[in-house]
Parts: sequence; C-alpha cells; structure tokens
Amino acid sequence: MERILAAQAKPRSAMEALTIEAREQLHEMLRQIPLDARPTAEYQALLEKTTEGDASHEGEDDGPDDPTT
Repeated sequence: MERILAAQAKPRSAMEALTIEAREQLHEMLRQIPLDARPTAEYQALLEKTTEGDASHEGEDDGPDDPTT
C-alpha cells in the first residue's frame, strides 16, 4: 500500500492545505451554531415600505421606453 501511494500520490500545495483546513474549521463552526428561520412577520414592514415606494413613483415619467430613441 505504501509503495502504491508513493508512486501515485502527489503532495498538496500549501494553498490546498490551507483551503481544506479552513473549510473544515468553517464546517465545524457552522455545526455548532444552530440557525433558525425568522418568522415571516419580521419581513412584513419591509414589504410594506417597498410597495409604498412603488406607488409613489407611478405617475412619474422615466423617459422613453426605448433607450435607442
């Protein structure tokens, strides 16, 4: 087994090793912190603000629909 690995295996570059280590650390941290979805009621105020902003711009002319004219 050692001879097969010695003949076929190639060492990792320093960047590859750092990337793998960082990925493992990130996965470990994410497993420790449980994330729950927010209730949709928290987003209702944002939705109302955007619909109010759209209504205030309805009468405005943004210019020609065709930008080539």
